Amino acid sequence: IVSFDVFDTLILRPFEAPADLFYVIGEKLGIPDFRSLRKKCESEARKQKLQTDGTTEITIEDIYELVGKKAGISPQLGITTECNTELALCRANPFMLEVYKKVLSAGKTVIITTDMYMSESFFKELLHKNGFDGYDGIFLSCACGCGKSDGRIYDIIKKSTYLKIKELHSYEKSSQNPWNSAYCRHCCFSSRHNVNSIQ
Repeated sequence: IVSFDVFDTLILRPFEAPADLFYVIGEKLGIPDFRSLRKKCESEARKQKLQTDGTTEITIEDIYELVGKKAGISPQLGITTECNTELALCRANPFMLEVYKKVLSAGKTVIITTDMYMSESFFKELLHKNGFDGYDGIFLSCACGCGKSDGRIYDIIKKSTYLKIKELHSYEKSSQNPWNSAYCRHCCFSSRHNVNSIQ
């Protein structure tokens, strides 16, 4: 089984920092200094979630419930604007698209594993739009209640009834993966990760 992360692995954003996306969203919503507000609300949502549920994994709904209260906008408007902006601006990583296709053509089972607050339906649309189809499942930290940062999401993957895991290889930014991992920091792979070497 081969696992891929999404942002900064399969998908690239046209920003130096991921939070720079919030400048664009703020312009669309007409909210000054939205970047700062959005970051504060996400941080606050994580703190609240930790107190109530013992985890910092949140959904985009959790974030925009707070944004809505502080900025006086409909939470759904904020969610829709952020998701649509991501979909419009994000692009496939061309190198990783080639890797992805090679892995599929080699007959490997492919899963998507990511620490993120967006919904599964959002990721399905984002991946399809950029040519990433044919995977067998998506594992999201916000849905699992745990993530790659602490390694616990891999326990959930191992227990998945529809995946017969003998060995798992991953392409991702996380260094907490207990299985064989091509650690991707800004997707700079060494020569040993040559796409033509996939078997």
